[in-house]
Amino acid sequence: MSNVYVLYTGGTIGCIGKPLAPMPASQFAQLVASMPGLAQGQVAGLDVPIQFTIEPYTVGGQVQTLDSSNMNPADWVNIAIQLAANYAKYDGFVVLHGTDTMGFTASALSFLLQGLSKPVILTGSQIPLSSTLNDALPNLVGAITLAGKQPALAEVCIYFDSLLLRGNRAVKVNANQFAAFNSPNYPPLATVGTIPTVNTALLLPI
Repeated sequence: MSNVYVLYTGGTIGCIGKPLAPMPASQFAQLVASMPGLAQGQVAGLDVPIQFTIEPYTVGGQVQTLDSSNMNPADWVNIAIQLAANYAKYDGFVVLHGTDTMGFTASALSFLLQGLSKPVILTGSQIPLSSTLNDALPNLVGAITLAGKQPALAEVCIYFDSLLLRGNRAVKVNANQFAAFNSPNYPPLATVGTIPTVNTALLLPI
């Protein structure tokens, strides 16, 4: 069984209420556990279940829950430090992040975390997980599944609306559709449908 570390920095995926406001990581983890197939920190229904752990983003020991518009270069460094501190304990990593600056964070992490031998996948959503109609659940499950089941993937990526994109090639292209990200000058590394289809020829070597 693979084990995936999920770093919750905030963003729309973890918002609730009107107007939307980010929920604490502990409340978000409880909401995730109530989703079908995600109880007890596992992605069920796979040939081999994936264990995952959700932890909050911290700065100097203080929990930070940020809208992506508040992300800055210091946060990029702190996210990289938090992932590096847990690197030896997990098989893959997912960073939950707001969409507006996700592309910038992914690009920065691709340079801060060079020489990876494990996947680091950023994802989020256009609609919160707390809403009945949302893109949050498929994005979360898809990102965790790829992070836990694709050992040949050893780079920073963005997963959104069934597409896995190279992190430093991805850009937000739509604020209203679920297909919010694309990589206009580079093909997707993988597409998730009934089964994940990985374009192994495009992956960075381990």
